[in-house]
Amino acid sequence: MNPQDIDIIVGCEESQAITIEFRKRGFNAFSCDLKPCSGGHPEWHLQMDVHKAIEIIKPKAAILHPPCYRLNIRAQYWNKVKNLEKEKQEAIDFFMSCVNANVEFIGTENPVGIMSTIYRKPDQIIQPYWFGDTESKKTCLWLKGFPKLKPTKIVEPVYHISKTGKKYSFNDKIWDKKLRSELRSKTFPGIAEAIAEQWGSFLLNGY
Repeated sequence: MNPQDIDIIVGCEESQAITIEFRKRGFNAFSCDLKPCSGGHPEWHLQMDVHKAIEIIKPKAAILHPPCYRLNIRAQYWNKVKNLEKEKQEAIDFFMSCVNANVEFIGTENPVGIMSTIYRKPDQIIQPYWFGDTESKKTCLWLKGFPKLKPTKIVEPVYHISKTGKKYSFNDKIWDKKLRSELRSKTFPGIAEAIAEQWGSFLLNGY
């Protein structure tokens, strides 16, 4: 089998980080998001609901990033305070529609949050510093058919220390909530490369 014969959808990915890495390796990969892409390749971007894209493309594999802002640990306090239970349930339903999508191989990504309890514990929790990036950000992976990712370059994580001595990981030190959320949602380069290289080889080699 040739990589160009394998269709892959990377859902909820406007950055195109993973899509670009798969494309470098010859796969017929598409990013998909309700927003326009910021990765510079609109010709590979499906601006639509990811489930509609799956119906159209019928991919062999999907890497899905359901929105986490109502599912992560930090959100649970505000879900209660601001009475956002309806939005929380919608996020849960969308997550479950991703892990249960009609695709043979699926990797679903989310930070540490309530889905580990509501659904099941993730198959794997990875860190950017396992793959050459110096940031710390636990990322959960729920896998259907895919193997666990193997670390490629373990480095020492770098933390940001505030004037009060508090330790921050990644862009937690950015006080603009919208910007912080956008930056935290993007896939780190090392993880994107590992996904494309390891899962791409897995698909090519007949599993």
